[in-house]
Amino acid sequence: MGILEEKYDIYYINDKRYYVEAMNKSLILENTIPYMFEYKDIRIYDTAWNRITVKILEAIDALNPKSDEELLSLKYDWSNTVVFSRDKLTNFLPFKNIYLNTNHTAVHAGMNIQFLLSTYGIPLDECKMHIRRHPQSEPKEAKEYFKNITISGFKKVLMLIGLSQKGIDTIIGNIEIFNKKFLIEVSKGFNDFFLFDDYYYFVNYKQKTIDYINKKFYGTPYVEAAERGLGYLDVYYKNKKVFDTFNRVGLLIKNKECIDKEINYLFDQTPIKAISIKKLISRLKIINPELMTNISFHDSDSFYSLINSLFYKKYTFKKPFIAKDDSISLSYDDLIMSYIYTLDSFSVSSANKYFDKMHLKRPDSYLNLFNEISEDYVQIEVDTFISKESFSISDNDLNRIKNELSFYINSFGNINTENFNGYVQLPKLEYSWNKHLLIGIVRTYLKAAFDVEYTSNSYDLTDYIIKLIE
Repeated sequence: MGILEEKYDIYYINDKRYYVEAMNKSLILENTIPYMFEYKDIRIYDTAWNRITVKILEAIDALNPKSDEELLSLKYDWSNTVVFSRDKLTNFLPFKNIYLNTNHTAVHAGMNIQFLLSTYGIPLDECKMHIRRHPQSEPKEAKEYFKNITISGFKKVLMLIGLSQKGIDTIIGNIEIFNKKFLIEVSKGFNDFFLFDDYYYFVNYKQKTIDYINKKFYGTPYVEAAERGLGYLDVYYKNKKVFDTFNRVGLLIKNKECIDKEINYLFDQTPIKAISIKKLISRLKIINPELMTNISFHDSDSFYSLINSLFYKKYTFKKPFIAKDDSISLSYDDLIMSYIYTLDSFSVSSANKYFDKMHLKRPDSYLNLFNEISEDYVQIEVDTFISKESFSISDNDLNRIKNELSFYINSFGNINTENFNGYVQLPKLEYSWNKHLLIGIVRTYLKAAFDVEYTSNSYDLTDYIIKLIE
């Protein structure tokens, strides 16, 4: 832990900043969201102040129960208003047989929690609240520190893209103008584009800001400057950690022509004019092993980010592919796919929670989504997927599955998973056999041999018909 992190009690989860607040002091919680309440071995998680307040109350009441009458007699010191009510009033949430007043700002929510803890005799000096602070509410020293890291990494992206020092200074200066003139109009908590620590929050507010500028300043230079500058910043935030630590910018720029030549060589080898980043890495390791050793990137995602920056203007990038075609657009589907491809595994329910949190439209058809990602993800349960790289299955097991399914279809006709009973003939895998795992393996590994039809348009109700491809 660094000096700044120790001073402000900051820690990180997936590169996101979390602050720990002692409960025995005046809390500054404006523009914050809760993450976790901590008392001895109690850990309570929630991201809404009203809900976490009720959960904390339930936990401390379980330690030392109080009657309804005791609670109904309570009033807040600062307003002389009731804490509990027998009736369900506006912004009161149920607790046992009565209702708790949760009609509070973040600031008063903290005071409310402190009041309840004290009422139940819980020592405040033994309690901590873990929170997320919007940049507006972060300490000035911390903001300057994190902003400098962002700008330093962002400059590397701009260098890879090919901007001059003057061009780099202009882009950074323009974004500072967007902060003061436009971002503040669409968000009170996020007031600096250089202080985002969540890429998908950045994408959300980037688009809101561009929409605002288009509405209020259409036809002015602000529109093009915002799309250009924030577009560059988007490239940086997609893999911020890579650029914050990457120190071989000059080496990459020096070998740009060589890398470009090999990208085009690979384009010429495929009719679709698109290649995967892993294909490019394999090619460069053969053609220029010294370069690939000296660049010292951590993984294919890191290298993808570097190549994206280097050829940002020349090619189209849609992770994990590089394409010659430049007709890609940033749609809801693109955002959904970009998010999913950051995960090693996911479920529909966990993805939906994220989509709702970020105000993203859910996919129109999950079955279509499942088909789209089947090249890279294997379905193992009704709504659960794991990346192909993490799914362990041997060529021998795949051949056995293919042969057993072919034998069954040739003997008894097309397979309907509603009444298929041939799982005992299939090889034992790490996951228990079920119809969704079977179809996941067919879609990902055996689609050249079998065709799949659905009996319903709903992913959680459908059965599957498996047919041999003639």
